[in-house]
Amino acid sequence: MRQLVELTEWQERFEAVGVQVAAMTYDGVDKLAAFQEKHSVGYPVLSDQGAAHVNAFGIRNEDYGEGHGAYGVAHPGIFLIDAEGIIRLKRALPGYRDRPPFEELLGAVTAAVGTAQGDEGES
Repeated sequence: MRQLVELTEWQERFEAVGVQVAAMTYDGVDKLAAFQEKHSVGYPVLSDQGAAHVNAFGIRNEDYGEGHGAYGVAHPGIFLIDAEGIIRLKRALPGYRDRPPFEELLGAVTAAVGTAQGDEGES
């Protein structure tokens, strides 16, 4: 969960472009609460133990079958979901160790937010 710690360093930059930062993992609630406290994570970290969201977003790592310790794990990714629930940006990488650089994500999020705001202005 090293990337979630790194995300705390980028949180203000993402919020400056008008997005709220949150994370989701398949870890249990107790583990996440301890993690947030230990690392002073200031954004919501949600638990998706049943992998319902992983499945809905289509990012389940199929390399791990039912019964495997990593069953239900997602490909690492990021989503930008607007207030109406529309996915404006989806980035997921196939390797569990692969992470898109936060600088690249910030650029993509900034562009997606600008596009979404342009959509709102159209009639």
